[in-house]
Amino acid sequence: MLNRAGKIIVEDTPISPIYYYANNYLIRDELVGIKKNSMNQFSLVGVYLREQKKS
Repeated sequence: MLNRAGKIIVEDTPISPIYYYANNYLIRDELVGIKKNSMNQFSLVGVYLREQKKS
């Protein structure tokens, strides 16, 4: 009986895969104006490199 109940649960339960995407990125301190949109994508409009300080 328990085996039959388990089989019914497996066959009748919808499967919904859960995804979680992680993005790793490095951004230089000299990069100015970079922004991410709601889709987690970078917009390069208005992005520029600031001049590096010389030591």
